[in-house]
This record gives sequence, C-alpha cells and structure tokens, in this order.
Amino acid sequence: MTFDPKAVLNGPTLSLRQMVKSDWDAVYAEASKPELWAGHPATDRWQEPAFRAIFDGGLANPDGCYVIHQKGREAVAGITRYYGTTDTQTRIGYTFVALDLWGSGVNTELKKLMLDHGFASLERVYFDIGTENWRSRKAVEKLGAQLCAQTQDDKVEYVLYKSTWINR
Repeated sequence: MTFDPKAVLNGPTLSLRQMVKSDWDAVYAEASKPELWAGHPATDRWQEPAFRAIFDGGLANPDGCYVIHQKGREAVAGITRYYGTTDTQTRIGYTFVALDLWGSGVNTELKKLMLDHGFASLERVYFDIGTENWRSRKAVEKLGAQLCAQTQDDKVEYVLYKSTWINR
C-alpha cells in the first residue's frame, strides 16, 4: 500500500479533509487567538501575517494540509499536516486545535487517525515540537513517541515507530 497524505480521514467525532484557499476565514477565526500560541516558540502566529505564512505553506505543502472538523461543531476545530514524507517515514505537525477543544480528546483522536493512516504503509512518524511546548510534548509522549533529538532551532524531535504503535 502506498501512503496517501491527502486521503480524507474520518473518525468517531472528527473528519479531516484537505485545506483549500477558501478555508482562510474559518481557519483564521480560530487561529487568531493569542492564547492559542502562548506555549509555542512562534508566539506571534495569532497575527495575520504570521499565520498567513503557515496557511499558505500548508496549501503549498506537497503532502497537503488538513482542516479538522468535529461532528456537530460549526467552527473549524483546527488544522494539521503531514510533511517531509518519504517511502518509509513522514512528519506530523503544524497542528493547532481550537482553544475550547483543549483537553477534550480531539488532539488524541486526531493523532490516532493520522498515525493509523500513516502506519498502514510507513515505518516511522516524527514530530517536531518547540522545546518549551510542554503541552504538545506530553501529548506525543502519551502516544508512545520518544524524544530522539534536540534541533538547533529551539525544537525537539520525537519519533514513533510502527511496531510501538501497533503493540501499544
């Protein structure tokens, strides 16, 4: 099976589909809250020019970028993407979940959908996280990811292997 980073992913409460230009208003309505980015290395992402770069980067990403929808919710629940995909691995990141959904299980369901899809054909998934972004670090550790590197741009890298994911 070949990995398709642009597949539509559906879970018990979430649906992930590829982001398009016309999603800007709905996505930015959620991303424009300063509190959302407080633990992130780029605390200015709530500002339109900074977030526009993330949004446009997602549209240009060869692996696509997902808009997250929660069933029964009108507002966008967030965005995420695969990137840096090869024949054996991918990365998951550039994720944000709407503030009112923090602690609700949305991020866990989101990651499970993406990991199940990725591990259908890949061996490793990496996560790049800001060194001080303890919320995200703890979240990927709960999934079984292990710290594997400190990068030079104030980030840490975690890896999750297919064997760990399947045997958890």
